[in-house]
Amino acid sequence: MSNSNNAKGQQNDSNRPATTIRYGAIKATIWRNETRNGYMYSPTVTRTYKGRDDWRESHSFGPGKLPTVPNLMLDAHTWVQEQMASERQEERKNQQQPRKGREPARA
Repeated sequence: MSNSNNAKGQQNDSNRPATTIRYGAIKATIWRNETRNGYMYSPTVTRTYKGRDDWRESHSFGPGKLPTVPNLMLDAHTWVQEQMASERQEERKNQQQPRKGREPARA
């Protein structure tokens, strides 16, 4: 998925993450991607740090930050599982509702 910006330099809604979970400088960004089998969620983990003039991100972690990564990924996993369960529940609810314009079958 591309993180391209529009003409005004703003990200399109389709390029925004589903959620971000942060533990200080370490964050998990969870992306929602549509597939033919439904939605798939893909987390990425980064460490934010201050460069000379701006904020940057890295995919490497020093020894002091490593214990944070599995805790963050567990929270990301929990969020994804809850989101998927919610989507399944919503899908079942939509399938059970009668469609507009159609009368229920009579016995």
